[in-house]
Amino acid sequence: MDNDLQNPEIDDLELQQAIKLIASRSHYSHIVHCIAESIYKNGLCLKSVKTVLDEHGVNIKDLKGEFLDFIIDYIEIIINDHIISEKEYKNATLLKRYFNIRVYIQ
Repeated sequence: MDNDLQNPEIDDLELQQAIKLIASRSHYSHIVHCIAESIYKNGLCLKSVKTVLDEHGVNIKDLKGEFLDFIIDYIEIIINDHIISEKEYKNATLLKRYFNIRVYIQ
């Protein structure tokens, strides 16, 4: 398994600030707010995301639209300075993977 999936960076201040900003937006459901809070506290960790989903008895597919909005909000925040760092790219990729978002180009 990918090392990033097992060992999240908890002290990623840029990620925490972005997640805090996203969580402050009221258009997300309670579950997505809980996931944002978990990421804020525990770092970007698949186990934490799955734990929140399990606690609420929700399938990841049920929230796919909100997760897509979440990732788009994250990307909008990280491109605000017109530069995407390697860490920001990795975080966006992990969010996409954790939320089971696939991009198909035809």
